[in-house]
Amino acid sequence: MLEPTGHHVLIEPDKVDEKTKGGIYLPETARKQEQNATVTGVIIAVGKQAWMGFGDSEPWAAVGDRVYFAKYGGVVITNEGKDYRLVNDEDVVAIIKEDTQ
Repeated sequence: MLEPTGHHVLIEPDKVDEKTKGGIYLPETARKQEQNATVTGVIIAVGKQAWMGFGDSEPWAAVGDRVYFAKYGGVVITNEGKDYRLVNDEDVVAIIKEDTQ
């Protein structure tokens, strides 16, 4: 498993569908481009210094949280056949809260 260092956050981006809502299959190149533009995902791991330099030093998000992150932010890393995004802590811009009603 990958372990982020410093103030980095490792995110597994949401997967892009293989076909459109109308049933048209997308070519691999189009899916890759769309995947790189994805802005939501799940936090997999957090560096030890993440969010430490922002006043109260309380983490904004934790492992397992679904979050929005900066479009095209960070670096795409492929490990064991899966794509991840390694972003700076400040690139995590919102936590997605699930509606419990």
